[in-house]
Amino acid sequence: MAQDHITAIADSGLDLTKGRDGEDAHERLGDRESSDADLAVFSYDALPPPSEGQYIRLTEILGELTDAGCVQCLLHHIRFDRDTPEYETLSYCWGTSSDVHIISCNGQRLRVTQTLHRAMHALLTPGKSRLVWIDQLCINQHDDAEKTQQVSIMRDIYQRSALTIAWVGNADCHTEVALKAAHRIAMAMTSDTVVKTLKETHGGPWSAHSMDTFVEYRNGWGDAKPSRSEWTALSVLLGRPWFARMWVLQEVGVSGRVVVQCGDAQVNFDELMWAVSIAILATAGRKRQVAIGRGNVKKLMFLSSLRQSEPSDASLGLLRLIEAAQSFGATDPRDKFFALYGLTNSDLPSLGLGADYSLPADWVYMQTVSTLMKESGSLQLLELVNKPSRRSPLLPSWVPSLEPSTLAVDSLSGSTWSEVFTIGRKMHRRLIAITLESRFPNLHTLDEDKRGEVIEQALDELGEDREAEPQVPLLAASKASMLSTFILEDSGALRLSAQLFDKVNQTSRALKVPLFIGAEYHTLMDEAKTGKAVLQAYGGLFKNLYRDVREYAQALTERDEMVMARDSTSYPTGEPLLTAYRKALSAGSLLLNEEDATEVFAEWRKLFKPARLMSKLGSSIGGSGGMAVMNLIVGGQTVSRNSDVFFAMIEVAWGRRLSWTENGYLALLPEEAVEGDLIVVLRGGRLPFVVRPQAHGFRLIGPAYVHGIMNGEAYDEESCGDIRLV
Repeated sequence: MAQDHITAIADSGLDLTKGRDGEDAHERLGDRESSDADLAVFSYDALPPPSEGQYIRLTEILGELTDAGCVQCLLHHIRFDRDTPEYETLSYCWGTSSDVHIISCNGQRLRVTQTLHRAMHALLTPGKSRLVWIDQLCINQHDDAEKTQQVSIMRDIYQRSALTIAWVGNADCHTEVALKAAHRIAMAMTSDTVVKTLKETHGGPWSAHSMDTFVEYRNGWGDAKPSRSEWTALSVLLGRPWFARMWVLQEVGVSGRVVVQCGDAQVNFDELMWAVSIAILATAGRKRQVAIGRGNVKKLMFLSSLRQSEPSDASLGLLRLIEAAQSFGATDPRDKFFALYGLTNSDLPSLGLGADYSLPADWVYMQTVSTLMKESGSLQLLELVNKPSRRSPLLPSWVPSLEPSTLAVDSLSGSTWSEVFTIGRKMHRRLIAITLESRFPNLHTLDEDKRGEVIEQALDELGEDREAEPQVPLLAASKASMLSTFILEDSGALRLSAQLFDKVNQTSRALKVPLFIGAEYHTLMDEAKTGKAVLQAYGGLFKNLYRDVREYAQALTERDEMVMARDSTSYPTGEPLLTAYRKALSAGSLLLNEEDATEVFAEWRKLFKPARLMSKLGSSIGGSGGMAVMNLIVGGQTVSRNSDVFFAMIEVAWGRRLSWTENGYLALLPEEAVEGDLIVVLRGGRLPFVVRPQAHGFRLIGPAYVHGIMNGEAYDEESCGDIRLV
């Protein structure tokens, strides 16, 4: 494609065939050893100053390799305006700087990461050139001033490109299956006029309206339902690192046309998102969604929403974006903020915020968090504090490190409550769909009036409230009081107003996600097509599997025994202890009405009794292979029966400790909370927080859910005093 614009570039005075010293770039490299030894190391020429206009570099990937098999390219300075020649953009994972390869750039030696090297090989079109913007090449990464300036216009660069290529890596045995399945599923649905209309008018694949209609028509989906092998392939594809990369949010979010490329195979990004959405909805149970990965699904939802959002959407406010993007990773920690600056509709200049790579990461974090706290009058960003022992020692404890966790811990914050509620409503609709399918297999053949009667009957039986959506409670542990003026000391300490509420008295171990519900397990089990292969797969997973299942069973057992060991059967709120236990364990979830939630919780407690037995037996007889398999089987049964309800009830507890306070309250606390920590309510905070006394103040451990005080029941502003977070 770039070849068509050679004339336009040539008119700007650039010589496409010459290196910086005037020699023929096509002939500079001999074999790879001589290229390392004989060629000069590439050095950047500075871009023209801003006074001469806006300039960028574009990489021309030449249509042939060197004699030694190296990729060769030319780097051009191009004026970035309406006359800029048509170009493509590349979105990819950088990889590590320890694994580098040599390419020829303007006839000189340039080291690039292995990931980029493979991507450039895949982009090479024999006999033609391609004009591509590639950040690793087109920005001088050793010039902080240039990097700052170029990052500030990256949104425009991606937005104006003819095509964004999302390079997710080389092909593997799953690639062809995954991409063909995505195309088939998307095409099977878009052939239906109704669904096509929904796709165009109701917010894309993740809209609630679309889901309701999909449930009604699902019996006739046919080719839209993925097979086991296709689910495995999609799970492996969506688990690739590219889908968790921070910069992808901007690169995909603002680009027009995006294709996902794996090896030589491609699929349209929107088609892939659409297909995965439909595939999840096409599956009655939750098992396949679990197999594809909770974290992966949430990331896809966020990426999809970014591509559908309008510039004025509240979801594009910087505070909301930071919360939503926490699970995405970046090599440079500053990019956790900088990558969002090109997406947000917040007025960054008025806030004094902007990408600046001359600033140290800890300063960027403190400045951004404190600025947003002052601007919003909110403590929401403090709710993102997690695992303080694993953070940079330069960051005060109150500044979230925003590092993605291997375990996706659901937020307790108000914004996530809406998300959790939405997931619950989807779960409820899926239960309705299961009921309809089991009782009326020919539902889709009924006339409209009869079908309406059947749906009404199912809704009544399942307690669906069609008059009004239940309201998600507004979390306001401090009675929605406004954030008082805070003081940010030169030392980095933060002074706030807080009420000391309680002290942590007893804690259970943190509940970790066992391997048997992870994508790795489902992938291996799906690939095992014979009895021998199944045994081999079990053997490969043996050590981690036994440990994870046993710890999971022990954690469930500890929680239940810790709660039920109390002498009293009542709770400080006046509720029965079991009711408070259920609500604390699920952080007050409203996924089901009170009667159904009570019934499901009672059934759940019965289901993990075998896991309790296996846990105790495992402790007494050791870690034999047979016991590990038995533990797996029991654990698998525990989460497979009524799995929709089970996971909806328990997910918010993953990565947290269930604990008793001295005053008899049940709480979900961060994993690093310990007995003796204090629970405080910060003025203006939606959630209580766990803090730990230090020599010169308090260390913030993270947010908490304390059942019975989440709506200000225990808050007394007159009892507030200064607290110094260090």
